[in-house]
Amino acid sequence: MLSKHHAANALPMASPGRALLLSKRMSSPLHLPRAVTQEVDQWQDEFTPLQDRRSDPPLPLPPISKPKAVVIVRHGQSTWNAESRVQGSSDASVLTPKGIAQAEASAKMLASDRFDAAYTSPLERASLTAEYVWGSRPTPCFVDPVLREIDLYDFQGMLKTEVKQQYPAEREAWQTAPNDFVLSGHFPVKELWYRASLAWQRILAEPADADRLLVVAHNNTNQGLLCTALGLPATYFRRLTQSNAAASVLSITPSTQPQGTPTATLECLNRSTTNNPFKKGEKVLGRITLLVPSNNVDKDSVCAAFMAMTKVDSILYAQGHEHFAHQAAQAQTGQCQPGVGTLQGEEGMACAWAQLVENACSREGGQHIVAVMDDRAAVQMLGQAMDLEPHRSPQVFRCSPGSCSVLDITYLSPRPFTVANCINLKSEEMALVMASRK
Repeated sequence: MLSKHHAANALPMASPGRALLLSKRMSSPLHLPRAVTQEVDQWQDEFTPLQDRRSDPPLPLPPISKPKAVVIVRHGQSTWNAESRVQGSSDASVLTPKGIAQAEASAKMLASDRFDAAYTSPLERASLTAEYVWGSRPTPCFVDPVLREIDLYDFQGMLKTEVKQQYPAEREAWQTAPNDFVLSGHFPVKELWYRASLAWQRILAEPADADRLLVVAHNNTNQGLLCTALGLPATYFRRLTQSNAAASVLSITPSTQPQGTPTATLECLNRSTTNNPFKKGEKVLGRITLLVPSNNVDKDSVCAAFMAMTKVDSILYAQGHEHFAHQAAQAQTGQCQPGVGTLQGEEGMACAWAQLVENACSREGGQHIVAVMDDRAAVQMLGQAMDLEPHRSPQVFRCSPGSCSVLDITYLSPRPFTVANCINLKSEEMALVMASRK
C-alpha cells in the first residue's frame, strides 16, 4: 500500500484519505553528489526538505547491466488543465471525468504489457492515473517525490490569463526563453532537468534485475525524463511535449564500457489509442507529417485513412513511394485533393527538410505537408527537425514501417522550432484512434 508523502502543503488535498494501491517510497531528503551554492529562498513547501531544487547540469544515466524498456505516461486531464490554470507541483488539481476516461483508455492500451516495477509522482492527478494503469499487477509501484511536476513557485494556482496580467515580463521570458527563465529566485526548467536526472538514478537502479518499467508523471517532468535520457539539454523544453494519458517508450542499452553511460532511444512519443495527434498547439506556423509506408496492403490502407482525419495541403514523396503518396491523397475524401509531388532529397536531408519547412510555412496560418519516405529516411528527417547531428539520429529516434510522426513548426521563441506531437505512431494505434472517433 502507498501513502503519499505529505508535509505542510500550501494547497489542500482534493480527496484526503483516498486509499492508493501503491507503495510508499523515497520520501527522505536526497543525498546529493556535491554541494552547490543556492540562492537565498523564501519560497517553502512540502518538497523543500528534499533539497532537489538545483540548477546544476543533469547527471548522466547510471550504469546498467541489462537492456531496459521504460514506458512513460502522463496523467489524464486534470481540473486545472481544463481551467487553463498553472499547476506546477501543487496538489489541488485532480482528474476530471475526461481525465479518468483517458486513464482507463491508457490502462486498456497497456493491459497486456509486462512491467517489473512502476514509479509515480506523489501528486494525486498522476498517482490516480498510475492506479488505473497499474491495475491489479502484483509487482511494486513506488512513489518518488522527484517525479512531481515542474516547480513554478509564484505562478502556481493562477489562471494563465492572470499570469499574463500580473507577471508580464516573467511570462514573456517563460514563453520565449524557458531555459533561462527565473521565477522566485529559481531556474524552474534547469531545476527540472537536474531533478529528472536524479529520478533516473533511482528508476534504473531498483529493482536491479528489472527490464520493463513504468513511470507515471507529468507533461514537463516527462519531457525532462525523455530529454535527460536522450542527452538533450534543457533548451529542448517544449519540443517533446506529452499528451494527457499518452505513453512514450525509451529503450535503454548498457554501455560497452564497464561502468559506462547507457544509450537511450525514443521508440515512440505520445502513443495513444484515443488522442488526436492532429490537434493544433499554440502559434503553429506549419505542420509536417512523416508517413512511412510498410508495403503491407492493410497497414498502408490504415495509414492513408488516418491522414483523412485532418486536412492535408500537399504530399511529397521520396523515390519509390509515388504509389502510396497517391493512395494517401485519394483518401482525402470530402476535402480538396492535396497536390502530390516529389521530395527533393538529392542534395541531402538538410535540403529536404528545408523544402518541407518552406512549404509548410508558406502562407498565413500554415499548411499541412505530408512527406512519404522509408523508415531510415524518416529517422534522419526527425534528426533534422530536432537539430541533431546526422550520426545521432539513429541513436535517438526510431521509426517503423507503417507509422507516422506529426511535427509542428512553432514560434514560441526567438526563432521557429519543431515540436513533436507524436513520433512513430504505428498503424495499429492509428486504427484504434480512428475507431474511438466514430
